[in-house]
Formats: sequence, structure tokens, C-alpha cells
Amino acid sequence: MIDPYFMIYKRMNHSIRHLFFFCCWLLIFPAPFSIAQKSPDDPTWEAKNFDNRDQGGLAVRPRDRSEVVDGRLRISGNEKKTNVGVERLFNVPPYPTDLEVVIQPSPDWDGRIMLRVEDLASHAYVAILIRPSKEYAWTSGDDGRWNDWKRYIKAPISSDATVRVQFVKTTPESFRLLVNGQTLAGNVPVKNLNSVNKLSLTAGISGHFDIVSARASSDAPLTPKVSNLKRVGVDLVPGAVRAANPNANGYQIAYFERGYSDGMTDPARRAELVSTLRSLNPSSLRFPGGSWVYWYSDISPKSIAAFAKMDKAPYFARGPRAAEYRWSNDDYFLGICKELGVTAIYQLNIGTWYDAATDRAYKLAPFDRRVKDSSLSAEQIAQSLDGGADAIDIAPEMKDVDASFMSAATAHAARLALKARALGIDVLWEFGNEDRSKFRPATYVRQCRSFYDAIRAVTPDARFAFCADGDTWRDHSWADAVFAELVKNGMGDMAEASTHMYLTGGGGGPRDTGENLYKATIAAWGNLRQMHNSWRRRLAEAGLVNTRLSLTEYNITQGGKRGITGIPLEHSMGRALGEAAVWPELITRFNHIVFHDLIRNGYGHGTWFARIYYMADNPEGHRYVLPLDGKVMAVMHRHATGQILHADHAVVVSQRPDSLLVSVANESGVGQTHEIRLNGLEGRLRSGDAETVRWKTLAAPSLGTPEHVEFGSAATLAQNTLTVRAPGYSFSHLTLPLN
Repeated sequence: MIDPYFMIYKRMNHSIRHLFFFCCWLLIFPAPFSIAQKSPDDPTWEAKNFDNRDQGGLAVRPRDRSEVVDGRLRISGNEKKTNVGVERLFNVPPYPTDLEVVIQPSPDWDGRIMLRVEDLASHAYVAILIRPSKEYAWTSGDDGRWNDWKRYIKAPISSDATVRVQFVKTTPESFRLLVNGQTLAGNVPVKNLNSVNKLSLTAGISGHFDIVSARASSDAPLTPKVSNLKRVGVDLVPGAVRAANPNANGYQIAYFERGYSDGMTDPARRAELVSTLRSLNPSSLRFPGGSWVYWYSDISPKSIAAFAKMDKAPYFARGPRAAEYRWSNDDYFLGICKELGVTAIYQLNIGTWYDAATDRAYKLAPFDRRVKDSSLSAEQIAQSLDGGADAIDIAPEMKDVDASFMSAATAHAARLALKARALGIDVLWEFGNEDRSKFRPATYVRQCRSFYDAIRAVTPDARFAFCADGDTWRDHSWADAVFAELVKNGMGDMAEASTHMYLTGGGGGPRDTGENLYKATIAAWGNLRQMHNSWRRRLAEAGLVNTRLSLTEYNITQGGKRGITGIPLEHSMGRALGEAAVWPELITRFNHIVFHDLIRNGYGHGTWFARIYYMADNPEGHRYVLPLDGKVMAVMHRHATGQILHADHAVVVSQRPDSLLVSVANESGVGQTHEIRLNGLEGRLRSGDAETVRWKTLAAPSLGTPEHVEFGSAATLAQNTLTVRAPGYSFSHLTLPLN
């Protein structure tokens, strides 16, 4: 097995391959062609009298919920109120100004049906809601943000029990909404809904309904004269540039994952891993991997079994996957950090110790705190706004406790510090991981102080990070007590306060489609972007005035009950572009940012926590695969190392001493043209290189899939203005060399 996308291609027969490349061509050059789209000279579209070969240009997801019955397109649910989506894209102008859908619900249907028209460039929309009680409501928005339903009415019932919903553009910036000929809203202002290029129907229903017909037509005076053109002006920095955040591109390594640990005994795999890592432009590596710090020792591979036997060992230390784990040691980790020239964020195991002489694992101190709901992971707890998932103080658990091993544990940490210094590696020493679920504040800081003293004795300038998260995002009492204990114990010089953030904790809406995932990621960051200001204030009030805030675990989602796992969404274009959209602002609010996690074994191995897939059985040179989001974020990581001159959800421009990096994202299904004026470029392009500059583009057939094509195209630069046509569902970038 080589690259999974290549294998998809290999399995195609000859005819299907031709179709595959034809579809890719349509994806790259969408303007002249659109499947089932009439010529611009005939802007009317109509779908009725359906048959099983042609659904009139309507796409239904999932497909198995639709069938043609007596010339109508029947959409079926079940007792669980199945979610079904139907959509129609209008890819070329003139865009419709009058749209109508006629449906007939079954007598026993239940749930909701929403019809919506929108502009895929601005995300402006107008929507109409249908309920079984014959009630109808509407809402609208100028920027994609959801607004509550307005004005519920009961419209007249037609003689044939059909429901006729109509959207009519009355001015370039307003709509009239009708149900069965009755006005639901007479003048709905939506100034950014310039081009209606998507009509959609979303239903959460039991029972069924039929789409009797659908149509769209265009009134030329109401169609924008210029569409899908965006202009950006950027001023280059004439002197020295300042990196946006050189510490933003961190990755967490779980010591046991075979994609990492196999390289310890196989130099060829190690070289492949390092090469793939280098392509991600990392700034730091965190080890041995989150909560694994308390169940890891670099002394011997026998420690894995010893930790699994401990009292209250977590499921992940003793579960069935334990047999797949491969042990790795500190020398291997430090060697990779040295080769890459990155910061080592080393998590110190302040809570447990493996004794090789007795082949047993011990607790270095009693665990005197635990999570109230033991079924929740520590990551899930960190995303809670209420007190239902908090931790509680408990009577100290004395089983397996032997504090006499503290001297061995701290001496081991001191030797590791000396080794890192000899190698010339920059290290951030982090005390434990999410320790509010194990220790009371005084116990935690007491353990930290012992390791702090041991490392400072051999490296006086050592930098440390401590756990600064509260039980929930509203309850900061544990963290505040830790702040006070650190100052009281003479540890006010902490370099970093370690917090964890997964954007699903900020809500943002459903993540059940690629489009929703994109919108929810941006909305969640909008909800969370100011949250950590209170952390900074409380640190300063406690006396930790020089302590910076770092995200030592970050992802756009977390696993477990509240997370989403499984392909295709986890590495889809919607996920990739959503993560890229929030990145330029997110990196300005924290110091170190560490993505959780770096690597997983096998394609589709089951979690969002992976930037690299490891294909152990692939031939040499093909064992490490970057999924789509990895390729996109590798470019965004480069923006973090430069000075960002401009950033919005589509265009990002950053400058380094020797180059400009420009990236263009397009989350809509409609091609988008950008003109990017680079003020101050005169005389700064490196002679002879500008002619060879090319755009590199990743394009997908939808936001909901990780499958994509990669291609290059010539850059158009005239009078210091770059012009680029971004295909639908794409991410493009280029680098301009500077003198």
C-alpha cells in the first residue's frame, strides 16, 4: 500500500480514470462548465418529472434517503428523525433572483425542513422553516452567523396539500419570502447576498416528503455586474521583519506510537520521519505525550507492563491496544529535536516511578484528587463550562506509594537536563499534565519543587511550565491555588503557564458536514478568543508577572463523547480550511502552541489527533503520509515564522527577510478571483526568479472529503499586483523571492 489517494486511482478501470481526470479538470476550471447547468444565455433552471437517472441537478446526501416515486423526488427519514440534505449549486453567472421549491410532506411526517439560499463567498443567507403544525418562520444573516427564527405564521393550505416556498430578490440587497403565495416577509435586507449560488434544503425528519418541483430564474437588473472578484492591498515591510510567533508550530509525540518509536531501531524509518516532520516546519516537540507522562519511563521497555499493573492505572495504560505499543527512550527524542533544531517540551513525571531492580512501578506521592466523572477524559473536562465534569479532593490513595524513590526520580531528571545541555538543545521542562485530576494544589507544587531544584542545580537558567487549567473553563479555583502555592514556594519565575484548548469546547454549531465543520471552527474560535484574558490577569495578580501563556495541547476538536471521529470529515477540506482560517489570529494570543497529536498508525486510524499517518507496510519512502489538513497547515506554519502583513479567512500574506508567502483559501464551491496588490514590491523581486514562481494548489470535490488533487499554475504578476483564480474548495500558495 502506497499513498491511499494513489491506491484509489490504481483501483479505477481505464474508463473511470478518464472520468476522474475530466472531473478534476472541471474542478480546476469551473467557470466554463457546470454539470446540469444551462447556458448563461438561458438562466432558467427547472427540475420536475424526476426519474432515477436524473434528479434534475439536485444532490442528495445521504443518497440512500432518496428515491423517485411517480415523477417526484421522495426524501425519507425514520423514527430517529434522519438528517438529510439536498442542494443545488449555481456555478456561473447570471445568478438566480427568483427561486421556488414545491414540496409535499407525508401526513405522518415530523421534524423540521429548512430551505435556504446563500452566497458562498460572503456566507450571507436567507432561510425559511417548515414545521408539521403548518407553521412557517424565516431568518437571515450577512456573514454566515446563525440568527434566531423570526415571525412564525400559518400560511394557507393549498388544495393539493403541497407547500410552495419562494425567494424573490426585490432589490440588489433585499428579498421577499412567500409560502403558498402569502408573504412571510416583505423586505428582508441582506446586503451581502450579492450572488445566490446555492439553494439548499436541510431536513431532520421522520416520515417522508416529496420534492414536486424546483426552479430558478434570473432578472438581469438585479444581478451584480461584477461578481467573485476580491481585492486586497498589502504594504511590505521596508526593514527588518518580526516573526508572528516562532513558537507556534509545536507537535505532541506519544512515545509508543509505532510511527515514532519504530524509528528508534530502524535508521531508514527515522530518516523518513524526520524528513516528513521537517516538511511541517515544526518549532517544538512535546514528549512523552499528554497524560502518558504518568505512565512512562525511559529506563526500560519493561516499564510498560509494570505501569499497567498499578492501582488505578487508566484504561489506556492497560487496554487491549497496549500490545501494539513500542517503547522509546529519551535519547531518541532528544536526538530528533537536535536534528530538527526545535525546542524540546519535556514533560516531567512528577507522580510515578519505575524501579528496574524490583520491576515495579510506584507512586511518588499519594494521588489526592480525581475526576468526579471517571468516564470523562481529561481533555473533555477542560472543555466544560459547568461543574458537572469537575475534579474533587479525595482521601490520599496510599496503595503503590513509595516516596523514597523521589531522590532517584529527581536525580534522573538532573541527568537528563545535563544531557540536553551537552547536546545544545533548548528545553522547556513541563511539570506533569492536567494535574488537577491527580493532585491538590499544595501536593502538586510540592512535587514540582523537588524537580525544579534538581534541574536548576545543574542548569541554572532552566525554563519551566506548570499546569494552569482550572477544573472547567469557569471554575479556576484549582489553578488560582496553584498560582499562590508557586509564589509561596519561591517559584515565581515560571516561564510558561500551560493550558489546553480544543475548539469544540467553544460550540459553534454542528460539525456533521464539511461546510458546517468549517463554519463551526471559525465560530468556536470567535467564542473563545477572549477567554484566556482572565488567565493573564489572574497570573499577574498572583505575582507571576513574567509568565507567558502557552497551549501545550491544541486541536480543533477533542475525542470522546463530545468529539467527532472517523473519516472522511476528520481530514476533510472543511476541517483544513477552518483550521487555517483561525490560525493567523490564534498564534498571536499564546507563546508555545502544541498540536495534539503528531502521528497515528495507519490510514484512517481513527482520530483527529494526527497530522501524519504512518503506513508501516508501505515501501521505503512512502511510509509517512500527510493528509490534506497536514499539507495546508504546513503552509500556515510558515506564515507563523514570518511577519503577517494581511490575514483574512481567504488571503494571508507574510514576509520573511528573503521572501513573501501568499496563500489563498476558497471554502465555497464557486471559483473566486483575487487581486493582491503588493505595495513596496518595486525593485525587491530577486532578478531572474520571478518568472519561475508558480502557484501550488490543493483542490477537493467538496468540503466534506479529504480526497484532493494537487497541481501547479503560473503566477500572474503585473504592476505589483498578483491575480489568482482560486478554484472551488481549494487552498493555493506561492512564494515570491526577495532581494
